[in-house]
Amino acid sequence: MNKETQLLEKLKALGLIVSREIHAQVSLTSTEDLSRVARESEDDTIYEIDRGVENIVLDFFEKEIGPEISCVLVMEGLPNERPVFGGSGRIQDAEFTVIIDPIDGTRGLMYAKRSAWILSGIARGASENLRLNDIIAAVQTEIPSPKQYLADQLFAFSGGGASAVRCDARTGEKLTQFVPRPSGAKNLRYGFASFCRFFPAAKDVVTAIECELNKRLASEKEENFYFEDQYICNSGQMFELIAGHDRLICDLRAVISRSLVKAGERPLLCSHPYDVCGELIARECGVIVTDEKGEQLNAPLDTTTDVSWIGYANKHIKALVEPHLLDILKNVDSYVASSL
Repeated sequence: MNKETQLLEKLKALGLIVSREIHAQVSLTSTEDLSRVARESEDDTIYEIDRGVENIVLDFFEKEIGPEISCVLVMEGLPNERPVFGGSGRIQDAEFTVIIDPIDGTRGLMYAKRSAWILSGIARGASENLRLNDIIAAVQTEIPSPKQYLADQLFAFSGGGASAVRCDARTGEKLTQFVPRPSGAKNLRYGFASFCRFFPAAKDVVTAIECELNKRLASEKEENFYFEDQYICNSGQMFELIAGHDRLICDLRAVISRSLVKAGERPLLCSHPYDVCGELIARECGVIVTDEKGEQLNAPLDTTTDVSWIGYANKHIKALVEPHLLDILKNVDSYVASSL
């Protein structure tokens, strides 16, 4: 087994440990205790439930990964730290960089609304110039809400396709393998498509962009009636694309936030590289994920860079939506100005 495979296997094991531990915790702990703010970090708000996972991850890297594989850890909640495990202990000597979101979807999970996920992406080396498109392997593991117990784990190597297994979150037992299949639909009609508008700020801008897209599709006689699902979790959204539940996801907060800042307004709470470090899995399943310019995601492997992303279930949805959407986004400054 080469070291890339060995490291991915360890991260798969870590995912199941976190899923089991956090599932048990949310099943026995009140929402009030889970949702208590532990600290305000540069990269996000850290809740009590997040802090417990940080300790699990750091302990696992120290005991299970460091003795065998040298790596740098980039993780939400540690915006100013890049701990090194194994080897010489120096960043420049590490064999790999691992970027992790310990719990993506904290808010939905601690209120028992939706599953959360633990995400991990692996890149070779430890250069500060590493970016999302340097990720060669990734794994995402579901942390189901308290009333559920089935947890899906998906993983992929670049160019090797994706695999998935359904597990029992109570025990970590692997129950069955399955093949994720994105939707093959050629349009949005009667499917799910969502433009992220999780928070009060800039909802009107997001809606204006979506309405303009609908207007343009209608002018082409395209029946584009669709449903919306505001899943406040990037990896959860990508899973919905991977599983064939959603056809289009647009998280445009970062591009809108830049326009707001230029206009003298406060920035938005946006996605960061750790939120989308499992994008490789979606891509290996056939989902097409781009930035707001139609290019592959390539943000730095850090915890603070704002990221916008657009996910298309297949090439037909992309061909239908992308030309209009990218043209609309050229004028995002105007949409922001009109909202102020």
